[in-house]
Amino acid sequence: MSTWRCGIRCGVLGPLILVAGCTTEFWTEPSHVAQREREDALLLEERFRQLSGRIEALEMETAAQRREREADRGRMDPAITVRLRAMEERIEALERRLQESETARERDRKDIIDILSRRMAELLQASTPAAARSSVAVKRGDRAGWEHEVKPGESLSAIAAAYGVRVADIVAANQLRDADRIRASQKLFIPAP
Repeated sequence: MSTWRCGIRCGVLGPLILVAGCTTEFWTEPSHVAQREREDALLLEERFRQLSGRIEALEMETAAQRREREADRGRMDPAITVRLRAMEERIEALERRLQESETARERDRKDIIDILSRRMAELLQASTPAAARSSVAVKRGDRAGWEHEVKPGESLSAIAAAYGVRVADIVAANQLRDADRIRASQKLFIPAP
């Protein structure tokens, strides 16, 4: 059916066809549809070629910039290169010194804690030697040890030092959640070393 006949039909039956949703494209000949599809395909091919050309141009520009950057590095003043290397070496040396300093600081911190723990143990033994010696010897399960009643102001590390055991052993033996939370008159099992 031709477009002209469609126009007559749409003119005569226009109101009825519009209500039904008819458009003139429905009545166009298949050769027109095929022609339009060919034109659309050609437009798409042209658009594809244009985009491919733009991508290729961008890739070439990127490669040129990369080459230019490499050339700039090669043209760098030798004095600047030497100074740059010297600065990098100084930075590396400073980083090594900083790491060594951190390691030494950690080692010093541990040494200070050990010294303070020993000193506290000595003070505790000097001030309350009878407390450690007069505690009750007990046996819990298959482990022997002592029962110690916590005095006001005592810390777990001081108690451990007085008995010559580790804080972790006391914590484990008494199933303590927090070594810093013991209270006066609390009874602790001190495992024998």
